[in-house]
Amino acid sequence: TLYSAGAEVTALYPLGPIFHGSGLNITVMSLADRLNVGIISCPQLVDDLWGLADRFAAELDALLSHC
Repeated sequence: TLYSAGAEVTALYPLGPIFHGSGLNITVMSLADRLNVGIISCPQLVDDLWGLADRFAAELDALLSHC
């Protein structure tokens, strides 16, 4: 169990920065048997961010099938 200032942390909302010259950030954090993924992009460089997000779970399942 994770605590912050005496309160139990029950969820994480990962969000990473976008820097000049970098059009995509994928931040991954885990807590209590959950994997939390935050995806942010520059819309001029990544035109189908929702498509990328929609495929994330299936690709993670494919990766885990090799373990």
